[in-house]
Amino acid sequence: MEELTKWQNKNEVDLSKLKVVGCDGCPTNTGHDHGIIVFLEDYLERPLQHFVCLLHFVELGLKNLFVALDGPTTGDIFFKGELGRLITSDHFHSLPFKDKFEPISFGSFEFPDFSSIERSMYGFRKDQDFLFDLCQVVIAGRFTELYESLKVKSPGYDSHARWLIKGILLLLAYTKQTELSKKAQANLKVLVQFVVQAYAPVMFDIKRRENCTEGPWHFWNFCRRTRFLGGLSKIAQKAVDDCIARNSFFGHHENILLAMLSDHRQDVRDRSLEIIEQVRRTDQAPLNLKKKRKNAKVTRMVRKFMVPGKSLNLKADDYTLLIPAIMDKTISWQFTEPPLTIGLEEFELELFVCPAFRCHNQNVERTIKDVSAVVRVEQNHEKARASVVSRQLQRQIMPRFVSKKDYVINSN
Repeated sequence: MEELTKWQNKNEVDLSKLKVVGCDGCPTNTGHDHGIIVFLEDYLERPLQHFVCLLHFVELGLKNLFVALDGPTTGDIFFKGELGRLITSDHFHSLPFKDKFEPISFGSFEFPDFSSIERSMYGFRKDQDFLFDLCQVVIAGRFTELYESLKVKSPGYDSHARWLIKGILLLLAYTKQTELSKKAQANLKVLVQFVVQAYAPVMFDIKRRENCTEGPWHFWNFCRRTRFLGGLSKIAQKAVDDCIARNSFFGHHENILLAMLSDHRQDVRDRSLEIIEQVRRTDQAPLNLKKKRKNAKVTRMVRKFMVPGKSLNLKADDYTLLIPAIMDKTISWQFTEPPLTIGLEEFELELFVCPAFRCHNQNVERTIKDVSAVVRVEQNHEKARASVVSRQLQRQIMPRFVSKKDYVINSN
């Protein structure tokens, strides 16, 4: 917090209006005792709305499933298991493709449909485009003429920090002629089915509906899409369910209540208003506050943000039922008010329109990538900052620049 204070004073940043914090789900950020958000809330002496990146969440689901079925990682890009060794081997990309393979069904769910223009409009990266096209190939069971070019396309740089690339490599492995053992083949099919039925569809839906109020719906959508794993492998189902429980930030009642305030269903909005009003009427101090840490320098207590974990109803038919007590008044639950609505009058709550915060942090990752690229060649802080800002302005003017037809002249 000393570094945060120095940065705030140096840049004259006003944190008095800060109400939302966004980050990925690593414990350094989100730990409920010693995470950065906890220290920030203590420093401000008030709670913040937690929007933890959902794109990172679905990647963690794939990572946990892969490790449960194939074994742990070793080093920066390597694996101990047979599948992991295959997709990271030097000869993997030279393996021949199959003419046909068993089509992968996505069950009773629909696979998102995007045109190339829509994918560009929603800011799909090249690796996300590649994954989308490969899913179409695996669903069809063969490379159609439209997707023949994917056979010579490179998936990009691979590391244990980029599980989207692992998803691409798994789909490629499914389409190639390999000499895997029966167990590895069975595990590969489970992983590919997970990518096609849960991982990829949810990721693409997040890109299309990225408002924070959509977060609980995406979280619930991922939960219901992964229920099929129980019929294939108990180990696989447990691995994904444990991951969901540990990272259920958008399953927290504060985020669910915020989403309910913006729901198109009147009864859902009314129930959210009822709960918030009930919280305001009831003295929540004994339930809503956390113990002061020994090294804390503030005197005011702030509520302890705890993910619902295994108390979630993963078989719920709607995001509002993830926590049964939300819609069932007979069940006792320790509710707290969403920080974004604190201070709003009753009539303001009824007309509440949530600010356009995102449920993912891909834009932050792009900024980090830009900063990392700039500081390699420019040591001066002011010049490096100007270069990053310039890149971001260029993207606003020309979000896509693949060929000359994409060129836009800035008339300003």
